[in-house]
Amino acid sequence: MPGSPEARSPYALLDEVERARDVLVLTYTTSLEFFERFALSDARALGALVTVVSDATMVRADPVVVRRAGVHYLDARAVCPGRKAFHPKLFVVVGEGQARVAIGSGNLTMAGWHGNAETWTVLRADEDGGPETLAAVSAFLRRLADSDVALSAAAPDALRRVADELARLPADQPGPRLLHSLDEPILAQLSPMDSAVDELMLYSPFHDGQLDGLRALLDHLAPAAWTVFVQPDTIVDGPALQALADERGGRVAWVSRRTNGDDGKSSPDERYWHGKVAQWRTASGETWALTGSPNLSRPALLERIGAGGNCELALLSRIEHDLTPAEGDPPIGGLVSLAKPGADRDWHHGPVLLSAVAVGGGVTVELHRALATDGTFERYDIAADRWTATASGAAGSVQYTLDVAAAPVGHALRLRTVDGGLSNEVFVADPARLRRRQQQAIGKVRSAPEDVVRDGLGSQLLADIDELRAHLLAVGATVRIPRPATPETSEDETGTELPVPRPAPGQTLEEFLEACDPVLGQRMTEFALVLPALPGVGAALDDEVGTLDTDTDETSARQDEGGQDGPGGRSIRDELNRRTPDERRRYRGFVERLVARAPSYPMVVRTLAVRTLLHSIAAHLWPDDEWPPLLAAALRALGAVGDEPRPEEETAAGSLAAVGLALLRTDVPRMSVRDERQMRYASAASAVAALLDCRDAQQVEMLAAELPGRLAGPVGAQAAARAVDEVMHPPRSVDRAVRLLAEEHDVDAHTDGDATVVIDEPLANVPEPMMVIALRLTDEAGPVFARGETAEGRPVLAAWCSPWLAVERVGKTGMKFGRAWRLGKGQTLHAIDLMTELPRADARWNAGEAPPEDIRDLLATADEDWNGNRADGTR
Repeated sequence: MPGSPEARSPYALLDEVERARDVLVLTYTTSLEFFERFALSDARALGALVTVVSDATMVRADPVVVRRAGVHYLDARAVCPGRKAFHPKLFVVVGEGQARVAIGSGNLTMAGWHGNAETWTVLRADEDGGPETLAAVSAFLRRLADSDVALSAAAPDALRRVADELARLPADQPGPRLLHSLDEPILAQLSPMDSAVDELMLYSPFHDGQLDGLRALLDHLAPAAWTVFVQPDTIVDGPALQALADERGGRVAWVSRRTNGDDGKSSPDERYWHGKVAQWRTASGETWALTGSPNLSRPALLERIGAGGNCELALLSRIEHDLTPAEGDPPIGGLVSLAKPGADRDWHHGPVLLSAVAVGGGVTVELHRALATDGTFERYDIAADRWTATASGAAGSVQYTLDVAAAPVGHALRLRTVDGGLSNEVFVADPARLRRRQQQAIGKVRSAPEDVVRDGLGSQLLADIDELRAHLLAVGATVRIPRPATPETSEDETGTELPVPRPAPGQTLEEFLEACDPVLGQRMTEFALVLPALPGVGAALDDEVGTLDTDTDETSARQDEGGQDGPGGRSIRDELNRRTPDERRRYRGFVERLVARAPSYPMVVRTLAVRTLLHSIAAHLWPDDEWPPLLAAALRALGAVGDEPRPEEETAAGSLAAVGLALLRTDVPRMSVRDERQMRYASAASAVAALLDCRDAQQVEMLAAELPGRLAGPVGAQAAARAVDEVMHPPRSVDRAVRLLAEEHDVDAHTDGDATVVIDEPLANVPEPMMVIALRLTDEAGPVFARGETAEGRPVLAAWCSPWLAVERVGKTGMKFGRAWRLGKGQTLHAIDLMTELPRADARWNAGEAPPEDIRDLLATADEDWNGNRADGTR
């Protein structure tokens, strides 16, 4: 157990073993989104079957974002008699001759496993031995499986399986004493002290309304002196607590809101203290601690299951260190400001679903109690993003069978009654898939993308990626098909080239993510596929501010101002901005190697390369003149020939292509100038053009938020839309000229018919350069025309039809005059020097003179086009 309560996560225990048979979590409140994003992948990579058992009505799960419940892990629910809280906090990793067990105070939420100050005791065992506490944990799990606690259908078997795994390990060494409330109250299991208690320290985030839990503990231990700590979020009757302290010779103290860092400096500490602890020192000099899940309340300490008590789990330990929190000053308002507990925990109004299990072509739905009134089952339709009525349920039963089409595996299900009640949500489970173990991890990294930056794992990640294609083929996620014969390939040569990997038929996204997991890891794969780009993502994975009703311990996951981040809380850009120049230089080398190799990798790695590069550009990893070639290469890799992609890979590639083009477009000052920048952009755009139709608007928004500088956010999404339109619907001829005049020359113009550009602004005294620019921007061989007027209102006409360029103006007298230039064979208007003085004309005509015959015909065509448009009403 740590020396003081801190945000210490059981998640770290997953890194201590290489293989396991089972991972089990018992918890009160659960955020399945948090669990799936930050722990499930590592748990399954051990080869373990994963089970989470939560209080039935205290599970939060966005049904769009949660994808693996009931498929990759058992999301089990528990209901205690009298609807009291299922409140134990237990984490077990067991199998392959070893075990790691954590017993503490944290819920399976971002707050409980990261943000709060919690107390955890970690027990370790292997084939050489372990603490005898593990035998008690095994016995507790068996007892829970057979207790009055109502559990989801498959949960008792999972509990017994984990109990059997723990029982196989030798557990003969001294360890803490395990206490639980299945058979008798927690407090009744505290033996009388062999020596008088000199000093008692207490902390709990919740007290019952009458302070019964605190009073009973004081009566049992009879300390000579005692202190109870509170903080501004503690749920307790503050004045009553002070009165009890005055009456019983105690003291109320406040947890400090500051902490001392490694450098000895004090800084604000806004963590929520959620750890429960009772610590006492005896006259004989021993220090004891009661830690775990129980709050200082009657249901937690004084009652057993079935007699008004919660299901609680605690440890009684003799310790060598002090768990007393640092003491601080009281806030304004003091104890009076604390929120008083309610009468009981928030009641769930409506039926309680325990499970929905696919069995024999149907889905069996189990309720905690018989349905009192008729109701309608609703499933969450992910495609429509809404709940949909799917089947009826008549009153009077605890079990219903639905068609699998009405309750698809992995989808959320709930029940609405005719009297307005609404059940909790459960996810439809597939027992066959739950029994399927994942292959042992192959990749050494398998971390979040930002962790690669922080820990310098780039070279190892490249080595992992080299294993991906072979692994996907080995597990059947992709299959080989012969390359189609080309006209240059003889019949004898067909099939001699390396076959093309194609996605396995019928494979779901979840199965593909599972297949990638052993090599890339879940978070890296989701990052590469721009997942989850769905409603609910980006919101807190955890607790709302606020509510601690009697014996609930739901807390808020505060991020302190000092920048404490949750798992995955920083992006690649954030981490790069914190790195030293040498670290940034090493990561830059990794990204450059990743982009260089990308064309030979599966699509999921190509998308990973582009998204990683976008973050790195946003962190200014390269000077402004060095990243465009790299981005263009990464985009070209997206469109390169290779493995056939899955639809989700194509969607991610299309979204990344759109956003990448928007960024690369900023490096092209003029699309009309065929220089290195323009040709680089055109090459990248051509490579990804076929992918752009696959883009997803929500993914584009997510990616645009990661862009650098002024392009970040909605501006970037709009720029992506423009880039896509420019590539997929490129303007041609006079339409192209009008757009480029505006974008590159800040000149307003419009089209007149299919062949004429009309300049809307007064022309200069020497109008020929602007007219030539307008014609040149059409990128046509002609005939095309440009018209405008000088500031004095005199018309100017320019005409181009290779090889002739002619400009005719109206003079002060109203007579026309002009000049014409004959270009060499194959020359375009790019050969004309757009200086104020044009080259010497090959033909000219003064006022009253007729132009040469070829020019006369060209100008006549311009007049016919102009007059014809007016005659047919187009202008």
